[in-house]
Amino acid sequence: MKNWKLSRKLTLGITLIVILCMSLLYMTANKALKGVIQSSEHNHLKSILAAQTSLIEEYVTWQSGNF
Repeated sequence: MKNWKLSRKLTLGITLIVILCMSLLYMTANKALKGVIQSSEHNHLKSILAAQTSLIEEYVTWQSGNF
């Protein structure tokens, strides 16, 4: 009976430690991934804006040459 109680306590303790570690790992990975995604999205939007600006400038230059 003592072995059963000790085994149960060890299993419960290990389970709680694993759950805690997995939660910390999840939160850390989630935060890091969120930062990477936001940075990537920001860079993508900046490149789209630069392309649109270049296209508008090219159009204005072309229109100025026609008149």
